[in-house]
Amino acid sequence: MLEQELETSRKNNVDLLNTIEEAVQLVAPEQVESDETVNDMQKKHQSLMAEHEQMKKQLVSLVSSDDKEIELRSEFNKKNLELDRLQLSFIDLEQKHIKLLSKNNENN
Repeated sequence: MLEQELETSRKNNVDLLNTIEEAVQLVAPEQVESDETVNDMQKKHQSLMAEHEQMKKQLVSLVSSDDKEIELRSEFNKKNLELDRLQLSFIDLEQKHIKLLSKNNENN
């Protein structure tokens, strides 16, 4: 799942770079040097960088939540195993108690 998100992010980045390159090619060279176009490009760059940062944060949170989920599963499995052992011990004790009671009944 993380690989898919990473691949999607990479594809989006490539698409955005292609869009920017196409936009730059459509603009005449004298317009590229104008302050307005440069400012627009800087704004677009900043928004792309913000989007990139947001995607990175989402990816990191996904990874960390998966780590927490793995820890919780591990702890659950340990507790479940401990419960099984306790139940077996209890059954064993019950059997011994029943045997002891039956021997006491035979002796009486």
